[in-house]
Amino acid sequence: MQISPSPRSSSETLRTLRFGGGPHLRGIGDAGVRLLAGARGPLRNCPVLTHLDVGRSGLSDDAMAPLFAALAVSNVTYVDLASNQIGRAGAEEIEKGWPRTTT
Repeated sequence: MQISPSPRSSSETLRTLRFGGGPHLRGIGDAGVRLLAGARGPLRNCPVLTHLDVGRSGLSDDAMAPLFAALAVSNVTYVDLASNQIGRAGAEEIEKGWPRTTT
């Protein structure tokens, strides 16, 4: 993640967070997502944040409820969840917590 120096706080300028892992990286895992989604985390406190990349981050079904509860009250419109271990239970949490509509 790269943040440019600015007189404004990062919560006013941060638009994209990328935590996606790679073939040799573990990613942030479920515990990291809980921190992102917590009361003081950026998902709830960065009003200009619109993109979140947590693909290849070692996420499981357990991370989906807190993640999508936070995303439901955020301005995030794009989430990359590719190559995680998300099954049916996680998909159901995504559906419950992501009440976005498309036209």
